[in-house]
Amino acid sequence: MVCSGCGRNLEKEFVYCPWCGERKSFHNQEYFDIIYDRYSELNREKRQKQFRAIEKRLNELEDELNVLVVSAELHK
Repeated sequence: MVCSGCGRNLEKEFVYCPWCGERKSFHNQEYFDIIYDRYSELNREKRQKQFRAIEKRLNELEDELNVLVVSAELHK
């Protein structure tokens, strides 16, 4: 994408030109693509954080279960 104000190349996610401040004109589909991409990225980060928390808790539960198994074996 090229800035209509200064003619420099702009990144897809830029809304304003970082060199001249001109607002980038969007075609409706391009605008929605940018919003969708950002939304998808945020959701992906959120899911990864949730998966890490679940994995941590499962590891903690597995450790507790191992302690219980060893304890039960010792009390036989």
